[in-house]
Amino acid sequence: MIDKRLMLLALSFFSVATDSIADHNNYSASIGAGFGLPYGVIGAKIDYSPIKNLYLSLGIGVASSSTKSNASKNSTEYAAGLQYYFRAQDKVWRPRVSIFYGVVEFLDVYRDDDEVHELFYGSAIELGSSIQFGYNRQHGVDVGVIIPLTDGGKDAREKELIEQGYSECCGADIGEVFYHFAVGYRLNF
Repeated sequence: MIDKRLMLLALSFFSVATDSIADHNNYSASIGAGFGLPYGVIGAKIDYSPIKNLYLSLGIGVASSSTKSNASKNSTEYAAGLQYYFRAQDKVWRPRVSIFYGVVEFLDVYRDDDEVHELFYGSAIELGSSIQFGYNRQHGVDVGVIIPLTDGGKDAREKELIEQGYSECCGADIGEVFYHFAVGYRLNF
């Protein structure tokens, strides 16, 4: 008998709690940190929602590459875009589609002691989702797949450098992850 009462009490509490969440989580902005195009490669971003489920997004971060001599080259990068969520803020799972402008490709090539590291800018679509959690769904984990709409001129530049005797640098394949996927944490406010 006690188990049934506890179950009824727990269900009642859960019902009240979810109603409270639906009433109080009308967030208009978020900040986050992660990697991928929306974060300026590796960095932070801020989102602002002027209209329900539509967000303006700005990311700033750093791109880094190792050279043959193991020296590191860093550059400050940015991304700007629009995100549209298909579900309301009170939902745990919020799929989205986004369009961004920022770093879409990179090129690391070398020849003897000479190295070239270049970033290429363009537009890309992100297909992703946010998993919301915590009190009033204030926290979230964002994941997305980046589909470049252009290579920013990378293929032409790579062909030009290969004709000049350059070769692809080791580790270039690992770096592709940072340009074609995005993962991050968000705090809604």
